[in-house]
Amino acid sequence: SIDLALERLVFRNSSGHELLCVARQDNNDITTPANMMYSYAHIAFGSMVASALNIAVDMKNGSMGISPRGNPKAESSEVGCAKSPTCVGMQSFFPPMNVCEDPPCHNYLFMTVDQETKTCRWRSPIPMFFGLLLATLVICDLASHRLYKQAIQRARDYNQ
Repeated sequence: SIDLALERLVFRNSSGHELLCVARQDNNDITTPANMMYSYAHIAFGSMVASALNIAVDMKNGSMGISPRGNPKAESSEVGCAKSPTCVGMQSFFPPMNVCEDPPCHNYLFMTVDQETKTCRWRSPIPMFFGLLLATLVICDLASHRLYKQAIQRARDYNQ
């Protein structure tokens, strides 16, 4: 991997505002997240990046080598970076977008995200449904036990 300090990509426009020179070069119409972890994401770099790197091209072998100029770790800082958000409940931090993501409750049957606590919880009628199901099973079990006792008594009476 090649490290490149973002400070090397900062420039001032004609009005004096500092801007970061970063652009995606995708040729697709699909909206993709900022993490650029898809195989079809094409990332190009221009003159500002080229000036921050040592680039060697071997035309005979058709290969090239890239290495950083200077020490990118020493040049970089987090002064201009946004603070990391504080995640609550079951949220997880997603560094490429600097956001807290809600838990994937939709992956579980009958679960939803509680927007106040950011935790997974049952949809409101589900616990009541399970209680009703349990009560029904208890009643069916007691009824089948009573029918079983009656059948045994009738069989005993029939054999005597």
